[in-house]
Amino acid sequence: MLRAAVLPLACTLLFACQSTMDTQVKKHKLSVKPQPNIHPNNKRNAIIRIEPKYPRSALRKAVSGWVLISYSINQRGGTEDIQVLDSSPKGYFENSATAAMARWKYKPHIQAQEPVKLSGLQELIVYTVQ
Repeated sequence: MLRAAVLPLACTLLFACQSTMDTQVKKHKLSVKPQPNIHPNNKRNAIIRIEPKYPRSALRKAVSGWVLISYSINQRGGTEDIQVLDSSPKGYFENSATAAMARWKYKPHIQAQEPVKLSGLQELIVYTVQ
């Protein structure tokens, strides 16, 4: 008789444990990967490349995407004229990408032994949740 009462209780407890294991929140591994310049003839390697922060709203929803940025390198090697040319999905990564790009530093472009501004550069920054 005791065995008949314990068996349904044990089954109920096992089922409850199984259902809580299935509903655990999975942590997303994230990576933000700056990609090579889009135009090889304008290829520049940053000497200081600040990794963009993954926006919380995108991380919560496990959204991946990319931002294409246009920028210039000034005579001191800093970035300026930063503009978002395109992005997908819209509204998630633009601020993060431009904030990071504003902190990147390059070796100044030298022409006739003088540092000059280099314009028309593009960078593709890809955001991936894995």
